Amino acid sequence: MADAAVEEGFALPPLAEATCARLRAALPPYAAVRNPVDLVSVMVSKPGESPIAEAGAAVRDDPEVDAVVLVMGVYHHVAAQVAKELKGLFADSAKPLACCWMAPQRAELQALRKAGVPVFEDYNRAVRALAAAVSFEEAAAGEAVPKPSSDPARRDRALRLIAGASKSPEGMLPPAACRALLELYGIRQPAQAEASYAEEAVAVWRGMGGPVALKVIAEGLVHKSDAGGVSLGLDGEGAVRAAAARLLGLAPGARLLVQGMVVGGEVELLAGLSRDPAFGLCVTGGIGGIFVEVFEEAARRLPPFGEKEAGAMLRGLRGAKLLQGVRGRPAVNAAAAAQVLSRLSEMAAELGEVLAELDINPLIVTQDDALAVDARVRVV
Repeated sequence: MADAAVEEGFALPPLAEATCARLRAALPPYAAVRNPVDLVSVMVSKPGESPIAEAGAAVRDDPEVDAVVLVMGVYHHVAAQVAKELKGLFADSAKPLACCWMAPQRAELQALRKAGVPVFEDYNRAVRALAAAVSFEEAAAGEAVPKPSSDPARRDRALRLIAGASKSPEGMLPPAACRALLELYGIRQPAQAEASYAEEAVAVWRGMGGPVALKVIAEGLVHKSDAGGVSLGLDGEGAVRAAAARLLGLAPGARLLVQGMVVGGEVELLAGLSRDPAFGLCVTGGIGGIFVEVFEEAARRLPPFGEKEAGAMLRGLRGAKLLQGVRGRPAVNAAAAAQVLSRLSEMAAELGEVLAELDINPLIVTQDDALAVDARVRVV
């Protein structure tokens, strides 16, 4: 059941100590007090007794729990009592609950349904139904769909920027134009400057006062990392000079982007715009970096939407807990990441007829900010 919940976008948060205390008081000493809670003790309850009501209420009342699925097994002599307690638990709940009734007692199953309890005979269906209910409640309680941005001056500047940029045959904008477009829409980036030769790169490094990344800029070279065109974590005159000389030799007429390294408990995301043949330009967001092949997931939304919907978009990712801090990693500024997605929504609403795709990879989210470290833009 836990796997089914994760597949539907639910996280299984650790239970608060107060919740665990209530569960320990309600369940036998051998019961596992964690999420998910094992209610096997119901099977050995005496007739007329059941810990369902108190255990279910304890989990439901946990501040980190948004919804509950109760899986009821083969309870024989206590089935009637379990059904009675479930009715009371569901009637008294302000949070979405679902029940999976796998016991053979059909009379109790029908009684639950007549009482309005959302009861299923398969836990996968129960979890899917609960996910749909949560999505509906979030949509009903969410922000009104914002009107498309009405900043004609910004839109005109963006269109002039795109029209004046020298594009590749495939419609790719040059890196400087990509960075300027992001800046125009308020999407922040690390400190950076271009350099045409090694000593200029060294001078830029000195001015930044910390570790830098060097990235080659050359016509026709889109995937810089695959071509060995990126050097990271350079902090020293000799290291910067040597890396610059190597990168400048990768292609005739190559230049360099010198970019300050981003530090601070970071999480890497993917963000961008992609064109759907039916709906047009959509905003995408997902977990990137070393976890991209683990989660293999990206959320998509149709613009326009605001920061609240963007935050919900991120929370729905299977890897959302990375933003909250896991395994000793600090929590990062998820609100800043949501702001980037909402800014991309504004861009899509204003420039949907000229943009084919935009890819920010990575969008590095730190404890303080969310920074677009690298971006590619293709126009129609």
